Amino acid sequence: DATNTYQIYTNVDETVKSQGAVVGFDYSLPSNFMLGVNYNWNELITEQDEGYIFNFNTPEHKVNVTLGNRRLTDVLGFNVAWRWQDEFEWTSSFADGTVPAVSTIDAQISYRLPSMNSIVKVGGSNLTNKRYTLNYGGPNLGAIYYVSLTFDQFLN
Repeated sequence: DATNTYQIYTNVDETVKSQGAVVGFDYSLPSNFMLGVNYNWNELITEQDEGYIFNFNTPEHKVNVTLGNRRLTDVLGFNVAWRWQDEFEWTSSFADGTVPAVSTIDAQISYRLPSMNSIVKVGGSNLTNKRYTLNYGGPNLGAIYYVSLTFDQFLN
């Protein structure tokens, strides 16, 4: 409804407290494979008083898992990432509501062209194209697919 047609931004006199932690590791596996995992935990401790919007807008739990190999063969490499975040409450002067949990899969394949000192990459973000939002009232996000050609004079 139109009851909130304007918003005045101010500082709160009380201390606003939050807490969180991040744990992650990257592990080198045999044959040049790399495994990465990280976990984020965030929590707003301070209770929100009526009339104040803290705009914490952060999921309590997030997880990323990656598996890749830059040198699967002399010319091929790949990377796959799975990302997940918990549902959370979004509050702002624009809109309030629940942002649903989301899970996506990103992947990329690279092909080295040593004679041209270049790498061709083909990949995508959110390969399943399941639409999701990252903020309440924000746009629906879908898949992004790409092809790139990178010139690298040192071909690292």
